[in-house]
Amino acid sequence: MWRQLAYQSVLKSEIDETVVAEILQYANRRNPTLDITGMLVYHQRRFVQLLEGPATNVRALYTRIEQDARHHSVRLCAERMSDERSVPKFAMAFFTPDTALRELVGLGFVLTAAQVKAVVERLPPVIAACFVPFLAEMGCLKLPPRHGSSAS
Repeated sequence: MWRQLAYQSVLKSEIDETVVAEILQYANRRNPTLDITGMLVYHQRRFVQLLEGPATNVRALYTRIEQDARHHSVRLCAERMSDERSVPKFAMAFFTPDTALRELVGLGFVLTAAQVKAVVERLPPVIAACFVPFLAEMGCLKLPPRHGSSAS
């Protein structure tokens, strides 16, 4: 069984966005030693991240993330146990619509909009719900029409 945990946070205004590349490089070195995989989506100083792996390791990493001074407004979106991982091939996959930041990070674990959409569509609904509005805001996903709304 694997713990899946999704959270949202905001990069502090005084922190340069290039720190995102440093975070990803660190995660891609460190996460394999903890048997953690995941996906980070970043846009306009906001993060949405999925972590998955052994329950104690994921919980310990999330505690460290909560205490990280580079961001604020850390909010747990969803947490569940699962028989399988959603992003088993990535220590930390990454998506941002920011071309300059994608180039700074490098190509090894950067997803395209189509790839991140495919991953989110395979996520359990409770985890996907953390990503869908954020990706829709970026124009990567279309939200289904709301029930009860009428066109004028």
